[in-house]
Amino acid sequence: MNMDQEFESIYQKIYDSSYSRLAEVKDKNRKFLLIFGLALLVINLFIYIIPATKLFSVLFICMSVCLLIFFIILGNQAYTSAYKKCVIEGLVKSYNPSIHFDPAIGISEMEYRASGFDNDFNEYNSEDRIYGRFDNGDSFQLAEVTTYRITRRVNDEGVEMEDRVETYRGMYGVVYLNKSSMFKAGIYGDSIMRRYRQDRIEMDSSEFEKYYDLVTDDKIRAMRIFTADLMEKYLDIRRNHKHGVELIIDWDKVYFRFRCGEIFEPPKFMKALTREVLRGFYNQIYYPLELLDKTVESINEIH
Repeated sequence: MNMDQEFESIYQKIYDSSYSRLAEVKDKNRKFLLIFGLALLVINLFIYIIPATKLFSVLFICMSVCLLIFFIILGNQAYTSAYKKCVIEGLVKSYNPSIHFDPAIGISEMEYRASGFDNDFNEYNSEDRIYGRFDNGDSFQLAEVTTYRITRRVNDEGVEMEDRVETYRGMYGVVYLNKSSMFKAGIYGDSIMRRYRQDRIEMDSSEFEKYYDLVTDDKIRAMRIFTADLMEKYLDIRRNHKHGVELIIDWDKVYFRFRCGEIFEPPKFMKALTREVLRGFYNQIYYPLELLDKTVESINEIH
């Protein structure tokens, strides 16, 4: 069975198991908001027609709008939670039944900073954690990570202003190797600043060289790990996305980062169970895990 046939089987299974549940949650939200909205409308009209309560009616209208917005947000959160439970967890289990998904928990800030990818931030958020073990027993976790750099300044009128700049949004993961790789290496996006570094390796693939730089403190070991087949895994992601992946091998850990933006959130303005939507989510699970699995497998093979 090829990947398209495999996905078609997965899609039909997820669709059949999720459609009724998601429709039920959406219908429940709509009924509640309709009844609650009508009740607020009747109360507001009743208060408004009382001559002595004009000021109070204006305040109550404002409070009613705030309450309605609050319950809309709660309803959206309930739908998102149900969607991730039905769809995303189903896709994760379809890739590997022994892997787990927890949308409420992410990767800690300390574990993200340990990679050294990016420390130029002072606000950190993470959710949608996927975790488990590869077939060889090495454990891993990955999740959505968003970081911001926040600075404060005083404008010309003496008012304190806050500048909030997003420094990273995408997937981040770490693999804990049972056997140390005993060296360091890093794959980064192609940069002229790294092109002439002494620790950079010239790989036997012009397409890989176009998109990536490989630097290491052990060129022989790195060449044995990053074979033509493994480089093709890195290129598969880059061919289908604006950004490639970044990866650091640091003795007994492998750090991974993929700037793919927000992940696993149900679409707001289109149907949430189309093949295109689920294919996108499945790719966000399949390609990073497959790349990490094959990289770890290659590291272990040289030991």
